[in-house]
This record gives sequence, structure tokens and C-alpha cells, in this order.
Amino acid sequence: MRATLPLMALVLLLGCSDDGTTPRQDARPGTDSQLWACTEPNKACNAHDPCAINPVCGEDYLCHPSFLQDCDDELDCTRDSCGGPGQCVNTPNEGFCALLVKGPGSSDMQCFAKEQRNPSDPCQKCDPTQNPGKWSDASGDICDDENLCTKDDRCKSGVCEGTFFNCSDSLVCTDDICDGKGGCGHKLKGGYCLIDNKCYKDKQKDQGGCAVCDVGQSVTAWTLLPNLCKIGQTCYQPGDKDGTGCGVCDPQKSATGWSPATDACLIAGICYPSGAQDQGSCGTCDPQKSSTSWTPTSGSCLVDGKCQSSGTKSPSSCGVCDPVKSPGSWSPASGAATAASADFESGAGGFTLDPAVNGVGWQVSQKRAHAGSSSLYYGNAQSNYDNGAQNQGSAKLASVALPSGGKAALFFWLYLDVEAVSGLDELTIKAGGTTLWTKASSGTIYGAWFQVELDLSSLAGQSVVLELHFDTKDSWSNSGEGVYVDDVLLLTGC
Repeated sequence: MRATLPLMALVLLLGCSDDGTTPRQDARPGTDSQLWACTEPNKACNAHDPCAINPVCGEDYLCHPSFLQDCDDELDCTRDSCGGPGQCVNTPNEGFCALLVKGPGSSDMQCFAKEQRNPSDPCQKCDPTQNPGKWSDASGDICDDENLCTKDDRCKSGVCEGTFFNCSDSLVCTDDICDGKGGCGHKLKGGYCLIDNKCYKDKQKDQGGCAVCDVGQSVTAWTLLPNLCKIGQTCYQPGDKDGTGCGVCDPQKSATGWSPATDACLIAGICYPSGAQDQGSCGTCDPQKSSTSWTPTSGSCLVDGKCQSSGTKSPSSCGVCDPVKSPGSWSPASGAATAASADFESGAGGFTLDPAVNGVGWQVSQKRAHAGSSSLYYGNAQSNYDNGAQNQGSAKLASVALPSGGKAALFFWLYLDVEAVSGLDELTIKAGGTTLWTKASSGTIYGAWFQVELDLSSLAGQSVVLELHFDTKDSWSNSGEGVYVDDVLLLTGC
């Protein structure tokens, strides 16, 4: 008779682990707590385990599976379980998808979080709320169509599409580059120059024949050939003169502009040969001394373009023609006292200067000087007075006491390269708040040094502040050099 199994043998077989990471094994001999009892050895039995394959009742009256199936899909985002003989159930965790990714010649299942895209199709995404086991459509979402010449890329009906933009500049010497956001770049190719938006090959000459594209020197400007002058769009040989005869091509001095001729003078826009005299026979063209102004003849003074005899006094009586001291300007009259002076060789000479605005304003400069090497200048480092807007500024000399009962006068040298139009680029000279001079005054010269004399006798007995004020009045045509002031001299007791 078959022995009756003890009640303790009738125990449930423990199920497969959820994650399938622990290998399944039958109970070892003597440890039958994982197996269910059975009644007919060598017959199929119920192992009560969905992972059991072909369970058979053993001689020990316990139901032994032939083996336990492994449902581990090796994905961290799924819960793995057996669904019956030969079946596995792999359920994605909340917020995740387990999806098939196609690769070159193979495919595999991978884990994806919500909104992550298909590596092989940017318009498919993981959406666990729709189907955690199938790719969802990403229509309307941002994507990348991998074309840098499109922008605003979006998924549409399963395809990533962007709006095309054109970066072509139609130049054969540039590589046109799109940035994928609607912006463009243009990279110059090797062996080319890009000058005035035109392409030139290396060593190609310009139209005038005196400049060449030399990529070793510059890829954006012409490189001048040696021993030539390119003035405007024309090429000149050394020694060629301009239309006045006062300008000569001298590449050693300037390869881009006319140099002063050594045998002529350019005075007030007119060219004079060496030795020529002015109308009063008081000045002579002497290029060795000055190529831009008359050189006074012996025994007289040439002041403000007029010939003055030795001993002649200036209108204020504070100056006198003394050819020995200064044949080109008024010298202090006998008995005159110097109340203030400034030659700007060692700074602003007692003047207080308004701060420059965007580099434009009053400053001590060595660009031009009537005498010495420095002067007081209104402009900027680029030799103009343009800062993109109307600009103005003052230079003020500290208060000077003018004695009562005597004459007083102010002398200074001035160089103007500004608009000659009345009411624009206005230079005003004030003393004690009284306007004494503007550029509209008689005797004003442009483009050359000239001496200004101002009678201050009406201000005798007062302490006055001398002010130089310049105002462009507008933002246009401010490309001239500006204003230079030098050799300021204030005389009293004349």
C-alpha cells in the first residue's frame, strides 16, 4: 500500500521572482518545502508555478518541474513575470516605456522615460499614457532634421521638417554657412581676397594696376605695389604731379596721397612756384621754410596776409611789427605786460578742459602746432571730430585780472578745418561772458595757421575767464580735422 504523504509535504511552490534576476532551481534532496505533493510518480503533475515547464511527479511524491523558464528581459524599467508555460510578461514601470530600437542589421529593446525620442526617428517618442510598449507620434514637437539650412524644425505626420533659408551670397570666393537658426556665415576660401564685396584671386591686380591682391598681406584690402602711388582710383609714377603742380607722387612719404612738392608752395588752395611773391611783395614762396604759407621778406612783417612795415602797431596797440623778433606775427609792444600765456608744450597751459565725449573734445595734441610740437586741439585720435552726434566742449583759462586805465589784448594762433557754413561748426571766443570772436569774423582763414588779435580794453578793471567754445550744431559733416589753438598770449598795460 502507498504510504500517505505527511501534511507538511503539501506546501505551495514559491513563484518566480518579479525581476527574474535570481536563477530558479528545483529543491535539493531533503529540502522539499518548495514543491507540491503529487500522487502518481512518473506522471504529469501540477507544480502550482507559472514558470514550471513539464512538471513530473517524483518517487518522493513531490511535483518536480523539468526546468523553470527565465523571463528576465534584462531591462531595469520592467517588471518581469511568467504568464504560463512558454510565456513571459514584461510590464514597464510607471512613467517608462520598453520599446524596440532598430539599428544597422539588428534591433533591441531599450528603456525610455516619458518624452524621450526614438534614436532612429526623432518624430517618435515614449508616451506611457498612450502605449508603453509602442512608439507614439510626436507631431508638433520640436525636432532636428539635421539640415543646418532650415529653422523652426517640427514633426509633421511622422516627418521632421523645417523652414528653408538661403545663405548664398553669390560670391565664388566664400563658403556659405547656415547655423540652423536662420543665421548665416561666410568663410573666405584660401587663395582669395574679398575687397569691396568682390572676389579677387591671389596676385590679381586692381583696375589701375598699382595694387595687388596679396593674401599674405591682407585679404580685405589692396596691397600697394612698391614705388607707386595710388591716389583715388588712379596709379601714379614717382615724380608725377597733381593738377595744381604743388602735389607730387613720392612713395617714400605717402603711397596714398600727394606729397608737397619741394619747389612750390600751396597757399590758400593756390600753387605758387618757388620765389613767387604775394600781392604786397611782403611774402615770398620759400618751400625750404614753409610750403603752405608766405615767408615774410626781410625788413617787414606779414600778418594775416597783409604786409606791415617795421614799427607798425596792431589795431589794439598791444602788438607791433618787429621783423627781428617775429616777421610773421605781431610782437608784444614796448611796455606791454604778459598777464597769461600758453604754448601747450608741457600740458594744457592753465586751461581747464571739458571731458571728451566718445573720444571727441579739447585735448593737447602733437598733430599740428604753430610753433614747437604741441597745440590745444578739439577733435579725436582719428583726426576728426565725429562721434556720431552733435558735440560741443569748452576750454577755459583761469580768471585773469585786467588793470584799470590801460589797454589789454589777446593774441593766439588758430587752425580751422571745419565747415565754413555760418551757424555750423561754430567756434566762439569769450572773455568775462562777452563774445569777442566767432569764425564768421573778418580775417578767418581755413586750412592754414593765422593769428587772431582781440582787443580786451573794454573789460579793463575786471577779472575775466577766457573761454574757447566749439559746437558742431549737428551730427553731419564732422569729418574735418577740427580746431587747433596755439601760442596764446594775453597782454595788459599796452
